[in-house]
Amino acid sequence: MIIKIKIRVIRAVLFVALAFMTACSNYKTIPDKTLTNIFKEVFIANAYIMQKQGLQPARDSLDVYRPILDQYGYSVRDLEYTLANFSKRKSVKLSDVVDRAFRELEAEESEIRYRASMLDSLDARAQRAYSDYIVRDSSIVVRTVRDTSLLRIAVPVREGIYEIGYHYLVDSTDQNRQLRTTFELSDADGKVTGTQTSWMTSRRRSRVDQTVNPVPGDSLLTIRFANYSDELTRPNLKIDSVNIIYKPYVRAAHDSLDRIILPYRKTLSAWQ
Repeated sequence: MIIKIKIRVIRAVLFVALAFMTACSNYKTIPDKTLTNIFKEVFIANAYIMQKQGLQPARDSLDVYRPILDQYGYSVRDLEYTLANFSKRKSVKLSDVVDRAFRELEAEESEIRYRASMLDSLDARAQRAYSDYIVRDSSIVVRTVRDTSLLRIAVPVREGIYEIGYHYLVDSTDQNRQLRTTFELSDADGKVTGTQTSWMTSRRRSRVDQTVNPVPGDSLLTIRFANYSDELTRPNLKIDSVNIIYKPYVRAAHDSLDRIILPYRKTLSAWQ
């Protein structure tokens, strides 16, 4: 994002500089390092304005930057005076300060992205550590009416994430229509608290990936593959590679790790 707005922001800074080239007195010159830091915060403010409101930086928008300048102990007039005086300097150009600010912002952005990726990796590892296969690589073949009793799977659940995946093939000889699979959550009293539906196609092997999120109070997940009616004709259905995986929420996974790691740390500290 920083690279995309760079040209537009440089133009905005130069606009401010040109607009206030008039000589000023009794104003403070902002040191280059401090000006770099101010520019960094101004650029972030500009990016926010452009993204959220579609505004172009202009003279009226300087009030947005006033709190930034106040934080560093300078005024808008000090900024105008400093920018105007860059035309008299030969050792350092305004573009040098702008480029330095962008380089530092890009470095900081890279560091933040790296840290975010590390946190994401830690979250994923914590979840994997406490994930559990409820059903693994199961298959169901339905060729007779009696076989349809196999199309119901019920598993106890707790709060978290249940990832359900499978393949199915409704054969062309199966004349039953409008087949669907339902994923139903219910509480301890048998009251249905949530239902999700996946419609089925025929004549080609298809893949389904469904996520179900039980909440506190839910106790049972019931999966009903292919809702054959009581007046069904001869079925011909195969479901394979059925996997149901439980994953805790990230916070719960970290809490579980803490319960293991913290006692270990306390024991280690006692030995030191």
